[in-house]
Amino acid sequence: MLKEIMSNFTVLSLLIVIISFLLVYTIIPKIYGIIKIRNLSDEPNNRSSHFCSTPTMAGVAFYITIIMTLFFIKNFDVENIGLNLIAAITVVFIIGLKDDLVVTSPIAKLTMETIAIIFLLVSNSMNFTTLNGFLGIHKLPELLEYFGIIFILLTIINAFNFIDGIDGLASTIAIVIFSVFSLIFYACDLHFYFLVSLSMLLPKKRTTFCVNLR
Repeated sequence: MLKEIMSNFTVLSLLIVIISFLLVYTIIPKIYGIIKIRNLSDEPNNRSSHFCSTPTMAGVAFYITIIMTLFFIKNFDVENIGLNLIAAITVVFIIGLKDDLVVTSPIAKLTMETIAIIFLLVSNSMNFTTLNGFLGIHKLPELLEYFGIIFILLTIINAFNFIDGIDGLASTIAIVIFSVFSLIFYACDLHFYFLVSLSMLLPKKRTTFCVNLR
């Protein structure tokens, strides 16, 4: 019975949405309660649009949820990239958690983010050898391929860091991005990536969005 549920794409999609929402909805208030007691809130600075202390470390709830999601959907991981994702997400989570607790230097952040990206690059499913004629570029040298992927992913990661000072902005953009990704992956029958995007969509981002705007 359990194996049938884990192999049923439709049922598993519904379970991912429900479990993700319940986990984040339950965990985030607990985390914010501890942050308030320990006085670990983020104080406004010249990058922030808010004028009062804002709770941090919501990423703890996201991390727990995405790890559990990857466990439940492992049957759909035909490219065996799940372990690489866990390793990469863990590295980003650690540096993000440290940055919430104490100030972390930009060099340390970039180093850890690069390590996380390398965990993804060692997967055989991460191939980026051609731009299919975009800007007149077709075949890419292998070394340039790796540098290109690292640069693009570092840009995306830090773009979210830059806009995170505005309440609700990062969450809103994430909802749009994962909505588009979910539609693309579903249309292409990439069930594993669809379920990952689904777990990152409304259950978590909408919860954080609502909390941030209180």
